Amino acid sequence: MNFLKDRDAKKLLSAAKRLKAQTIIHILLCTGIRSGELAALNVEDVDYDSKQLYIVDSKKKKRFAVPVDSKTLGLIKRYVHSRSEGPLFISQMTRKRLTDQGVCKTVRKAAARAGIKHKYNVTPRTLRHTFAINWLRAGGNIESLRRILRHKTLLSTQVYLDFDQSLVRREYERIFEGVERSTLVPEKAAQKQEYIS
Repeated sequence: MNFLKDRDAKKLLSAAKRLKAQTIIHILLCTGIRSGELAALNVEDVDYDSKQLYIVDSKKKKRFAVPVDSKTLGLIKRYVHSRSEGPLFISQMTRKRLTDQGVCKTVRKAAARAGIKHKYNVTPRTLRHTFAINWLRAGGNIESLRRILRHKTLLSTQVYLDFDQSLVRREYERIFEGVERSTLVPEKAAQKQEYIS
């Protein structure tokens, strides 16, 4: 599993010169949705008031609301301009809906332009992993992340903890540091411990 470091994510965003490419990369980095889900978005799936994108999960075929930040919404608004319905992203060549492959090509071209040296190819899936890692590094709740990524169980989400052990350490310290031992041990267990000693 691969993800981008902060400096590479910034380089990728800077390398996306066209508004469409900027918007696509912002959505992928800031929501964690899959490339097929992004390609399937319609203009009417963007809710500017509640700051959500309504997507159809490409695996479960169900409709979900995914939170999105104000900056990304601003880019979407500029790109959509006066359109009120239809595909959110349109291919310049075909003038039809941008395909899953088209989304991948947009990401790859921006990565090449940014000169990102990476062990693996930079793909929309890379940006999904990057979103997840950044969420946890910022102190985000893992259960909330599971819901956003639409994982069936926490086991799929917990894999991101393996990439940065400081995440586990920070969570441990948040819970245990500065807390009296007596508050962590149930009363009966504490009494039994004293008796044994």
